[in-house]
Amino acid sequence: MKLNKSKKTQILLLLIACMFILFTSGPTFYFTIYSWMSGKNEIQRISQLVIHNESNSIKILHNIADWLDENIEYDQSKSYQFGWLKIRRKIPPNAQYTVIVKRGACEEYAVLFKAISCELGFDCRVIHNPGEDHSWNEVMINGSWIHFDSTLTSDNRFNNTGHYERPRFEGGWGKKLSYVFFQDKIGEQYEVTKKYTNTGTLIIEFNNSKFPIFDIDLIIKSKSLMEWKPDKYKNPIKALKKNNNDVGQYQLELGGNNYIIVMKWGLFKSNIREYEISLQENEFKTLYVSFARA
Repeated sequence: MKLNKSKKTQILLLLIACMFILFTSGPTFYFTIYSWMSGKNEIQRISQLVIHNESNSIKILHNIADWLDENIEYDQSKSYQFGWLKIRRKIPPNAQYTVIVKRGACEEYAVLFKAISCELGFDCRVIHNPGEDHSWNEVMINGSWIHFDSTLTSDNRFNNTGHYERPRFEGGWGKKLSYVFFQDKIGEQYEVTKKYTNTGTLIIEFNNSKFPIFDIDLIIKSKSLMEWKPDKYKNPIKALKKNNNDVGQYQLELGGNNYIIVMKWGLFKSNIREYEISLQENEFKTLYVSFARA
C-alpha cells in the first residue's frame, strides 16, 4: 500500500517529534526509572561503607555527612549536565534519585542523609525552613531529637540549633528564622520553630463578618532573605500555608521577622487580601481582618 505525500509528511513529523522528545526528555526519564530500580541498593551499599567498623553513633552520623560532602555535588539547580546529556529533576527531592545523579542542594542532602541513617537503624527526620530556604535533619539520640545538618562543617553540623541565627562574626549565618517544621509519613506538619529561634505570637482574627466565608487559604511570606541577601533574593518567600475551613482565627508562633500575610478565598481563590506586618520575638500581636461588605 502506497502512502500519499500528505501521509508521509505526517509520519515524518511524528518521527521528528518522537526523536525530539526522546532526546530532550529521554535522559530525565532514564535517570528517574534507573534511580527507582537501583537507588535502594546503592543506599544499602553506602550505609555499610560509612560504618567503617565504627560503633559510636555520633561518629557514624559524621561519616554519613562526610560521604555526602565528598560524593554529592552541591547544586541548587534542578538541571544537571552529564557530558552532552542534560537531565531535569521533575520529582520532589528523593533519596534514591539523589544517590544516582549525585547532585543536589540542602533538601536533597537531608533526604539522602535520612535514608542512609535509617538504613543503619537510626530514627531520623527532615526539618524544613522554607521561608529562609534551608533544610536539615534531626536524629533521635538517647531519647531526644538532636539537630544534625550535613551541609555544615564537622564543627558545626551536630547539636548546633543556634548556628543559623548566630551572627556571621561569630561563625554563624546571621539569618532570622521564620517558621520551622517537619512532616510525618502522611504529610501532617508539626511545628518546631521554638527549638531554633525565639518566637512571637501572631493571631489573625476574622471579625465583623456579615456573610460566611469558608475555605480561606492563609499564606505567610517571610522577607528575611530579602534583608539578608538583597542582591540574591528579590521577593518574599513562602514560609507556610494553612487552610481554615471556618470563620474564626489562626494562632501562629513565628520567629521575629517582617512578613507579608496573604489570604485567598472564593471561587478559584480569586479574592485576595495582603497585609504587611513586623513581628518581634516574644511579642503578642493580633491582626484583625474584616470581611464585612460595604
